[in-house]
Amino acid sequence: MKEDNESSDENGIMFSKTSTFKEITMMHLTRITKLSSCELRGGYYSMFITKSGEEKEYYVEDSREALENAIYCLAQLTISRFTKQMILYFDNFERVRETMKQSFLDKTSLTETEVLGESYYADKDKIILEEYKIKKLNLYKNLFTELIKMLAAKNYLEVGEEMF
Repeated sequence: MKEDNESSDENGIMFSKTSTFKEITMMHLTRITKLSSCELRGGYYSMFITKSGEEKEYYVEDSREALENAIYCLAQLTISRFTKQMILYFDNFERVRETMKQSFLDKTSLTETEVLGESYYADKDKIILEEYKIKKLNLYKNLFTELIKMLAAKNYLEVGEEMF
């Protein structure tokens, strides 16, 4: 039964107005765990027919992007608790991320400043886009590993008498 000061998000994660920072961090780790234990694939549009007979387009999110966003959010959530080593790692992560993005943009035929969805790219650019997305996902997974190491060292992963 849900109390008055609790709410849940679309993934069923319970939030309380009185949650501690550690509890919020643990809830976020639960979300990342859920996202990372699913198939990681690119987003796509799917067509379906409504009851009225109209064709409607529906976007299925890129689960890789969702995981990357959740990991980055954890980094932002915990940045005030970063160790000196984690600050250096995160600064390097940001530089590598920006370099990877710029390198990708330089290789494509578009003159955009942001990475766009697959449908915007010519066939010859789609392989480059997929390679970029795989490299970027691995970069974020490495960030997550470092965040977990830091949280473990700070005993954030202890729940009661046990480790998360």
